[in-house]
Amino acid sequence: MKALISTVAAILCRLLSVIVTIAIAVLSLSVLTQIVAREAFGFSFLPLDDVIPYTFSISIFAGAALLFKEKGHIAITVLSDFLPYGIRRCIVVFSELVITGFLIFLLIYGIIFWFDGRFQYSPLLRMRMFYIYIIVPLSALSGLVFVLDNHLSPAREPPDADPDSDILCETSQTSS
Repeated sequence: MKALISTVAAILCRLLSVIVTIAIAVLSLSVLTQIVAREAFGFSFLPLDDVIPYTFSISIFAGAALLFKEKGHIAITVLSDFLPYGIRRCIVVFSELVITGFLIFLLIYGIIFWFDGRFQYSPLLRMRMFYIYIIVPLSALSGLVFVLDNHLSPAREPPDADPDSDILCETSQTSS
């Protein structure tokens, strides 16, 4: 079971990494095109007014899910750092339960939101929003898998000094 979850987490990590990369590249190119078109030629390329917010939203949701892989979300530990280990551990467990509850909530309502969007179309591109909204449940599901994978995996050592290694998407399986 642990190996299956680690494999699924690695696949989701790669998929979301590709999605974030493509979304940020398209977002950057779209914004640059809009700036050049407005400043140099005095017009706006209207279809990009659809592309920009969608790629921004996709990169935000996919990037937020990827942060769960490395426990990269902001944690304010000013008060808990002064507490005894047992209490700190209880706070960590409680916060992980809250995160899991939120991700389950986001998954359920993300599926509803995604499904409700099947008949909506973007204003300029006339693209079905069903394809854009899928990022919400996908990011929630990925976040849940990453949280579960982190919980089942032993604490990993800090990454070595190899700049060519892809630490983010490595499976968290340990060799015996």
